[in-house]
Amino acid sequence: MAGTLISLISDANGTVLPTEVWSDPATVGKYDMVVDVNGNGLYDVGIDALDNNDVEVTAGFVIPEFASLSLLLLVQIATLLSLIAYKRKHSI
Repeated sequence: MAGTLISLISDANGTVLPTEVWSDPATVGKYDMVVDVNGNGLYDVGIDALDNNDVEVTAGFVIPEFASLSLLLLVQIATLLSLIAYKRKHSI
């Protein structure tokens, strides 16, 4: 999602404080972060800043599909524990 940041906040030493730049970090995918230094709405090589960590050659960072996999694992564990509890209760 493209956007423009009007201002940044820095401390007395000029250190920029953490600033939210993305409102939905749970969206699975591969992403690059680009700072449009000259504000023309286009990526200009040599002018604009790119995170350039090249994860899997296509992205600076990746948000994996961890949440859905962990939910499936939790459901499986809960089912297993329920079956064990049921079996113990009915075998006595």
